[in-house]
Amino acid sequence: NQNEIAALHSVTARLTENPSLIHNPELSFFKEYLISLGAQIPRRAENQSATADADHQSEESWEEINDPELMAREEISADLAMEAKEPLCDNTDLIDDVRTQANSAVAANRYQDAVDAYTKLIQFGAASALTYAKRGETLLKLRRPCSALRDAEKALSINPDSAAGYKLRGKVHRYLGNYQQSFADFTTSQTIDYDENLSEMQHFVEAQVHRFKAYQRHHSADDHDNHHHEAEPQSHHSHSHSHSHGHSHSHGGCGHGHSHS
Repeated sequence: NQNEIAALHSVTARLTENPSLIHNPELSFFKEYLISLGAQIPRRAENQSATADADHQSEESWEEINDPELMAREEISADLAMEAKEPLCDNTDLIDDVRTQANSAVAANRYQDAVDAYTKLIQFGAASALTYAKRGETLLKLRRPCSALRDAEKALSINPDSAAGYKLRGKVHRYLGNYQQSFADFTTSQTIDYDENLSEMQHFVEAQVHRFKAYQRHHSADDHDNHHHEAEPQSHHSHSHSHSHGHSHSHGGCGHGHSHS
């Protein structure tokens, strides 16, 4: 279409004259397209709005801007038993009753009661990998991601092929902003035992990974422009270092390494 080509030529001519126009909100779609191709975007002029787009935000706030459902990391409570207590319980009727209580509590959204019941099963010595995964799921419902992550790791140590363990760990990483790790765990879980209900969250974390990589490329280009006179090329380490190890500076730490990309 000749009209469309002429319009595109007009836009590119204006951008050639004034490259900072690329930061105008109405051209955000075009800027994102250029970034996706690896283009180097010029820095925003200082007199332009600092809030015109989220790319101007510091790396410390990228996850909050793009993911309002993130959870804060918490201190793990000492009352969450991880191992059986001696002597082990051999009362199968009692074990079955507590297991029923746990499942009923989950169904009724009484998550703390469910956590308490699953903890009893662990103390009884009647816990499988699935028991830890189920307790972790309820802990995540209570917004206790670090505790849930520990249960996921325990489940996978018992059964390295536990789909429930990978699914739980993927969910935890999703809510901690560790999207690359989350996507990897979801992929493994889905390979072992496909769950259609997980697809939406899996697609979300995959999209976040791509968005963050585009963000990094853009800011790496900005940093290169800003520091090109320096002898050492590591002047933009604050971006790559901060994000390669996750978002622990905002939410505290769970004692695990994280990565976006």
